[in-house]
Amino acid sequence: MALLLDSSILLHCLRHPSRMPQGESADDDFFLSIISADELLRVIPRAASEHERTRRRAWVEAVLEHFPVLPIDRATTRMHADILHSMEKKKIRLGLHESWIAATCITHGLTLITLHPEAFQKSPRPQNHSLPLISKHGSPRWKARNSPSS
Repeated sequence: MALLLDSSILLHCLRHPSRMPQGESADDDFFLSIISADELLRVIPRAASEHERTRRRAWVEAVLEHFPVLPIDRATTRMHADILHSMEKKKIRLGLHESWIAATCITHGLTLITLHPEAFQKSPRPQNHSLPLISKHGSPRWKARNSPSS
């Protein structure tokens, strides 16, 4: 199964470095959106100490090397425009990051893994498209494994 890791999952893993997503089967492939990569990079300078910034930088760089990062390409941009149009018509509010992540997920035919499904469940589905969600409530239940920097 092709899975898109939401920023919430990645930020949880940053706080708990021994916990990293690991698929249920050998066929599971994980991807990141460029939006999630940006969110990870922005937490580095927010660290309270130089030691923590160094740890975060190493962890984030390892994650970015380990998981393919999907760019915002023309197809994703078109999907995003469709999502925004649907949102405006239905008077639905969805965060800009969430709408880009949803567009990336739908464009690439991925299933989204998130700690915050409520942020995506109201996402309008452009005609003939869906956003499959795997919700990880509370503490994620994936298998513990070494972080990518190990």
